[in-house]
Amino acid sequence: MNKVERQQQRDQLEYQLQYQLSNIIDNIRNQGITNISTAQGIYGDQVKEILRHYSYRAYVIGAEYAASKKRMAYFPTTIDLQNMRAVTDYYYPRIWLRLNQIIHRNDVLMQKYDFEPRSELSTNYAITSVAISLITRAISRGTVSELEQLQSAHKSIKIKQAQAEDVYVWNTQQDELVCPICEDLDGEQWAIDDPDLKEPPDDTHDNCRCYLDIVPASESDIEFEEPELEAEEFTA
Repeated sequence: MNKVERQQQRDQLEYQLQYQLSNIIDNIRNQGITNISTAQGIYGDQVKEILRHYSYRAYVIGAEYAASKKRMAYFPTTIDLQNMRAVTDYYYPRIWLRLNQIIHRNDVLMQKYDFEPRSELSTNYAITSVAISLITRAISRGTVSELEQLQSAHKSIKIKQAQAEDVYVWNTQQDELVCPICEDLDGEQWAIDDPDLKEPPDDTHDNCRCYLDIVPASESDIEFEEPELEAEEFTA
């Protein structure tokens, strides 16, 4: 999978997720539901299934990209399923928080917490924010987790050296919407075992559309020490 294919798949997922969540919100509004607990009781399972579906698909995009950089096929593991579930669980309460803000935007009790209490909160913006953030997080988690698993799964010296020479590079979307936070990170590089690795959107903000790309050390600015080979590591 190349970068263009990854971007095309990402754009498609974002659009589809926004569309499905917007439909649910429209249904809630049309039914006149103003109690968030009532809305969750009716649509909670459906919302969770939607988030689970798109968390899975976005995660696979990141994982397949990472595997393709090593010329390998991607196969889901238990770790992957746990990571996908974690993305779903993280955004499930957030979508209901957003919905509660939409429903009660003009309530007096909400106004003291709002800079513009009487202006309508755009449903499209609220849902877009969740969709973009979820897709970004899932792709990033898939990319990082797949490389980590490949490194731990292959024990030969040749593979260890090849893995150790991979580098993460932060890339923005390179357009007018890129914020100063992400612009400062653009081009930043980390070794794959760097404990200070930053991931979007966790280390930036909601609506972050950035990627972690993978490049070989020969194309990076990071200097690696030559590994010390021990004779016992060559034994079968």
